[in-house]
Amino acid sequence: MQLDRIESINEQYGRAQGDETLARVAQLLSGEIKEPLYRAAGPVFVATMSGNTAYALTLAEAVRRAVAESNEFLEQLTLSIGIVGVDEVPNAEALENRGKARMRVAGRRGGNQVSGASPAGHEGEYSGGTVLLVDPSIRWGGVLIREIEATGLAVIPATDGIEALQLVTQFMPEVVISEVAVPKIGGFELRTRLRAQEELAGIPFVLVAHRKNDDLVREAASLDILHYFRKPVSAFELAMLVRNLARNRIRETAPGCL
Repeated sequence: MQLDRIESINEQYGRAQGDETLARVAQLLSGEIKEPLYRAAGPVFVATMSGNTAYALTLAEAVRRAVAESNEFLEQLTLSIGIVGVDEVPNAEALENRGKARMRVAGRRGGNQVSGASPAGHEGEYSGGTVLLVDPSIRWGGVLIREIEATGLAVIPATDGIEALQLVTQFMPEVVISEVAVPKIGGFELRTRLRAQEELAGIPFVLVAHRKNDDLVREAASLDILHYFRKPVSAFELAMLVRNLARNRIRETAPGCL
């Protein structure tokens, strides 16, 4: 859970008032959440809960609403909340990374939201996983984000190659989708740099572009890019492919898998 726009309170009322606000938020959260709760770095709080995903989502929504509707603060405050289940990831580090990714998704949508795995297939089944979407075209990306998240995957958007490199190292997504024409570092160069790092080389990489010809296909093949789509592409079709790639990636990286 991350407190949105705490910087505005620090700037307008001073750091001391910002710290007091965080303390009041912690008190409010403690009243809502009866399970282990602690403050991480800055305006980020972490709660560990027993129970199923439905319970976690219900509690997170109650917490979000309690903060948004509170009149105890100098300004109206909101939370960006990310939820991840321990059964979605192989270890504690991946759990933390995925939680941060989903919290970031909620924040990029404007905050005051809960981002978690969505049902995929039938009630009670959750696919989990994170996808990095590298594309400066917000309109196209917005449609695709909705289709991907409908499968139960969290999407982290990036608008240029430099940002994508930082995010892929930080969050270790199950799949990367990149436009060829990306500012600062293009899609082919991004793929090249990921392949140069052993821990990133195996992440499935999907390429999309307005242009697709024999030379570009050869370049993609030389980088072991198996999926290359020409725009416009069906967002639903691409989301289904990404869902399957993410599931395979999770299986491959889970403990005990060869």
